Amino acid sequence: IEAKLLDEYYKFKGWNNEGIPTKETLDELGLDYVSEDLEQRGIYKEKKVKVAKRDSKKEKSQGRLEYR
Repeated sequence: IEAKLLDEYYKFKGWNNEGIPTKETLDELGLDYVSEDLEQRGIYKEKKVKVAKRDSKKEKSQGRLEYR
């Protein structure tokens, strides 16, 4: 149950299942330079991980996410 709760928390925060903020999340926060650095370091390329995608501002405010 703890693993499931952790996965849901990561999705809510906009992180991948490794606990790393997704490129989209960092871009939304104006931290695109951080996502570029993570990409250059190979952090995003090393493993293919399932990430949650937020569709709308309404869903963001409600914490609803869907996989894409």
